[in-house]
Amino acid sequence: MDTYVELVRRRLDDRHANILGNLDQLGDWHLRFTVRIFGDCIDDEMRKELFGNYTEYWTEPELREFVKNFLPSYAEYAVAELLEKKKDGERFDPPFLTQEEYQEMAVREKWPRIASHIGHVAPWQLRREIAKAGMLFRPYMLSDPGFNEGVLEFALYFDLLDRLEKLLPEELLKVAGDIAPMVDLAVSAKTPQDCEAELRRIRDRAARAAGILADPETLLGPEMERYPREAPPEWRSASSATP
Repeated sequence: MDTYVELVRRRLDDRHANILGNLDQLGDWHLRFTVRIFGDCIDDEMRKELFGNYTEYWTEPELREFVKNFLPSYAEYAVAELLEKKKDGERFDPPFLTQEEYQEMAVREKWPRIASHIGHVAPWQLRREIAKAGMLFRPYMLSDPGFNEGVLEFALYFDLLDRLEKLLPEELLKVAGDIAPMVDLAVSAKTPQDCEAELRRIRDRAARAAGILADPETLLGPEMERYPREAPPEWRSASSATP
């Protein structure tokens, strides 16, 4: 019988082969979303190395060429992380969770693990989880494993993420420590109304940590809005020169 690592590694290989095999059919929206999904599973140092001067304002052919070169490097990174995290067995608590496992877990499954091993969660992973907690708008999102990818469609997530970058590691720990029991209360709420009240508290805590005073739900914006919202100067210059 295949081990967990063998099964996941095969899935990673098949997924990346499938994307590369269909790359010519992917348009701007899907190319940018592909980068967002995998970019959300890379640590800060590797992100700088793999992303280089990447921008969502590139043309579709430029985006496609970037994804073509980026995916093999990301696949190598993801497999290496998988092998490292599971080298001593199949453990599914921090610090043995891969970044893809964080992305695949439902909120109600993930946050108790974070709370129990919070000292072993990297600061950049805490920023992601706090930013996502700031986008818990409906009770069903607590149980939806697709929630973590769904938030990546909105520039608001990246706004929260960038704003949280100013927090020190100990401040991130404090915010996450505040949010964890709120998640427990939301999960155990007896009525949808009680759950929604707890979700508002969670959003408020995440937003305040990011320096936002409004309910994030009021700031959601359109799907797949380019981020950052302001185009780089070289793109504006090229755009204005186009007849």
